[in-house]
Amino acid sequence: MRKQYRWIVVAATCALMGMNSNGGEVSVTEIDKGGGVVHLRIQNEFFDAEFAPENGAQAISFKTRHSTNEWVFPGYGGLFKENFVGQGFPGELPLAKRTYKLLEKGPEKVVVEFQTTTKDNIVVFRIMTFAGNSPVVRVKLGMLNQSSQSIVRGLWPKWDMYISGIREQNFYYRPDHHGINMSGWDEKKQYMGGEDFIRFPYAGWTAALNKQTGEGVVWLMDYHWLKWLYNCNSAWTIEWFCDYAAVPKTEKWETEYDMILVKGYPDFCHGSSNVIAGMVMEPAKPDASSGELLITHAVGRSMAGDVKKVKLQAKLRGVDTKENYDLPILELGDLVWEPRKATHTLKVNMDQRLVCEVRLTGTGADGKEISEEYAYYWAGIKGEKFDLLAGTTATTYYRKPPKKIKQYAKPKDLAYYRKAEPRLLELSGMFHHIYRIPEAATQAGVHEITASYFNNISFAGSSLSYMPSSFEEMFEYDVVVLNNVDAACLTDFGLEALREFVRAGGNIIVLGGMYAFGCGGYQETALAEMLPVTLGERAFDFKQLNPPGMLKVAKTAKLFDGVKLKTPMYCFWRQEMKVKPDGWVELMAGDNPFLICGRYGKGKVAVISGNVCGESAKGKPAFWESSEWPESMARVFRWFFTD
Repeated sequence: MRKQYRWIVVAATCALMGMNSNGGEVSVTEIDKGGGVVHLRIQNEFFDAEFAPENGAQAISFKTRHSTNEWVFPGYGGLFKENFVGQGFPGELPLAKRTYKLLEKGPEKVVVEFQTTTKDNIVVFRIMTFAGNSPVVRVKLGMLNQSSQSIVRGLWPKWDMYISGIREQNFYYRPDHHGINMSGWDEKKQYMGGEDFIRFPYAGWTAALNKQTGEGVVWLMDYHWLKWLYNCNSAWTIEWFCDYAAVPKTEKWETEYDMILVKGYPDFCHGSSNVIAGMVMEPAKPDASSGELLITHAVGRSMAGDVKKVKLQAKLRGVDTKENYDLPILELGDLVWEPRKATHTLKVNMDQRLVCEVRLTGTGADGKEISEEYAYYWAGIKGEKFDLLAGTTATTYYRKPPKKIKQYAKPKDLAYYRKAEPRLLELSGMFHHIYRIPEAATQAGVHEITASYFNNISFAGSSLSYMPSSFEEMFEYDVVVLNNVDAACLTDFGLEALREFVRAGGNIIVLGGMYAFGCGGYQETALAEMLPVTLGERAFDFKQLNPPGMLKVAKTAKLFDGVKLKTPMYCFWRQEMKVKPDGWVELMAGDNPFLICGRYGKGKVAVISGNVCGESAKGKPAFWESSEWPESMARVFRWFFTD
C-alpha cells in the first residue's frame, strides 16, 4: 500500500555564529602572570580561549563570539583535560604542570604543543592546531614511553563546561548500539534521562547542545581506539575513554580528535569529517491529532571542507513490524557550516517503534564522491516499555557496532622458545580454584605458576591484576590458562599478544564459566579465531545437561587414547559450541564434546566446554571433585610440552 507524505526543503542562509566565515585570522598571546607563570590566549573569529600550562594546559576560559558568555564554570571547570584511564580524579595528568612550545604563531594558523612527564617517565603530549577561519580545534594526543620497559595506558580526554555558559538546557548525544543516547538537564535542573556510560559506542563521535541558545559542540575521535563514551550528567562533563595502548620502550602512541563549534542544529545523530547531521522525529501536531509524523533533517559540513550537491535518500521502517516507507529523495545543494534543513511528513502509526535510515551522497572538497549512512531510532509516541524484571526500560532497537581494527608494533625478532622450566600464567576468574589448575600443573611438572585475578567491579570495566604489557613479556610463558575471564579484561592488545604467542608455538587452555565463551564476549575476537570450536550465536550460552553427562574418552582421542577413566565424573552444565573441522574431541560429557583440542599456527589449544555449575548427587559426582580430575588436566599440560 502506498503511503501518503509531504516534504519540503529549507536552505540555510546565515553563517555560523552570525559572522563571516570566509576570512579572519588567528592569534596567540603570551600573558605573563608573574612568578614564571605564562598563559596562552588564542583567538580567532569563532572563539577566545585562555590556556594555563601550569594547570594541566587546560582552557581555564572559553568564550564564543556568538554569546561572549564564559563556558568554563567556577571551581573545577576547564576544557581539554586529560587523565589516564582507571585513575579517577585528580590522577596524574589533569593538573600536572606542562611545558609549551609554539610551533606556528599565525596569522593563518597557530600550533602549540603541551607536554608533561610522569613519575614513571611517560611523556604525555598534546599538539593543538587553530585556524583563523575555522571553528575546528584539531588535537593530536599521545604518549612517548621513555621508561625502561613497555607500558599499557589509556588516555581519557575530559571537558567540564556549560555549553553557551548556561547550565540549563545542556544535552549530550552519544551514538550507542541501541540508537542515539541522549541525556542532560532542563531549565529546572531536572535530569532528562540517558545513561552516563556508553559502553558500546556505534561510531567515533559525541556532541553537546544548548537548546536555549542553539550552540553546540561536536567531537570526532578515532572509533577504533574509542573504548567508552561518558558524561557525568550531574557535573556537566563531556568525556571519553581511549582504549588501552601497549607502548614499547622508546616508542610512542598517538591519536587525533577534533572539536567543532556548531550552531543551528535541533540535535545530533551523525558526525564525520565530511558532515554533521541531526534528526528529529515527532508528531506533526503536538496533540498528534493529524496522525502525521514530522521528520526534520539538519545537515551541515564538517572539518573536511564544503560538500556539494548533497542528496538524502531516506527510508523509514518499523522495528517491530514489517512496515516500510520509501521517502522522496531530498536535494540539499551545497553544505556550509550552518546546517541546511529538510523535512518529511507522512501518515504513520505513531505507536510503533520506527527507525529512519539515511544514505547521504555528495561531492567532497577534494572533488571525490562521498557516501555516508546513518540512522535515527524513534521509540514511538509512547516511548520504550518498562521491563519489570530488569527494572529498566526495554530497548527494542539494536544495531551491531562496527568492528574495531588496531595495529600494534611487533618486535622483528619475536620468537617463542620452550623454557627448560615451564612457566604458566593463570588468569583466574570467579570459582577458579574449583578447577584445581595449580594441582594439575604441578603433576605435569610445572612449578613456575603466576596467578592473575579477574575484577569486574569497577567503573573502568573488567580488568586483571596482571596482564603482560608487551609481546616479549607474553612470550616469557609456555602456557596461558583462561579460567572464567571475559575478553574485555584481556584488552585488545592482550588478545593480539596472546594470538601471536600461540601462533609462534605457545599454548592456551580455556575453561568455561559465567565470564567465558559467549558469556565472556569471545565472539569476533582473536579467541574465536584461535579456539578449535565455533561458539554459539547466543551471548548467554549456558546449557543444562539433562541427564547429567558422564565423562568418557572420545573415539577421536589422541591424548587419552587407550586411557580408561577409573572413577565416574559428571558434568551438569556446559556452554554451547561446535567442534571445528580441524579440531578433535578428547573427552565427551554424555553425548556432548567436553574437552576439545586443536592447533593454531605452531601452538596448541585446549577447551573445556563444561563449567563448575551444579552439584554432586548420589552416584553422580562432579568432575572437578574427582581425584582423577587433576591427572586428566595434567595430561593436557604434558601434551603442551611435547613435540
